[in-house]
Amino acid sequence: MAVADIPSGLLGTSGWSGKIFSSGWNSGSGGDYGAIEPATGQELGRVGLATPGDVAMASEAATRAQRDWAKTGYQERAAIIRKAGDLWKAHADEVHTWIMRETGAILPKGQLETWFAASACYDAASLTSLPYGELLQTRDPVLSMARRLPLGVAA
Repeated sequence: MAVADIPSGLLGTSGWSGKIFSSGWNSGSGGDYGAIEPATGQELGRVGLATPGDVAMASEAATRAQRDWAKTGYQERAAIIRKAGDLWKAHADEVHTWIMRETGAILPKGQLETWFAASACYDAASLTSLPYGELLQTRDPVLSMARRLPLGVAA
């Protein structure tokens, strides 16, 4: 099967081939390299190569985006994350094909990975409406509350 034979509903290569994602698909400062199919040695496509400078710029952009995301209402955030889960399910067969070709995995491994990815999205979507904190038991007559706040971007 050639790259052209792989369905391109979600992963068509026209916009991202040889690129990295940083506020859109862009060429990495390190150039690009071939993703090789282990079973055949054939090149499946081109992948962008990020440098430390690219990672720093992407982290800065993600930090800016995080502020806007935090201002978005929890219903909208949940809907976006659920949509990501729906996309994993809708395009699972296509993703399975890529997982098998890129890693040499068997179909059940690909199925497990897409199931897990969709489940993680649905679980994350449910977290958006949780209270801002958790009341903790204390021996003293005070209100003790723990809050988890995002610390920022990790690469």
